[in-house]
Amino acid sequence: MSEYTPTGKPSRYRAKLDTLSDIKREMSKVYRESRSGLSDVQDSTKQIWMLQAIGKLIVDSELEERIAKLENNL
Repeated sequence: MSEYTPTGKPSRYRAKLDTLSDIKREMSKVYRESRSGLSDVQDSTKQIWMLQAIGKLIVDSELEERIAKLENNL
């Protein structure tokens, strides 16, 4: 569901997506909106998929940092 401003430009949605907790919160929001009929299920599915991809990047990035620290200690 995209909302448009009077100028015809889509409004920009901002959400903090820096941690897995942020991702979880946003996924829950998308789920609740979909269950409530506020957003299309297909759109919600796409948004959840994107959020999962961002979450995986966070995990991979954190693992990469931890491995680098361990290697530096050797």
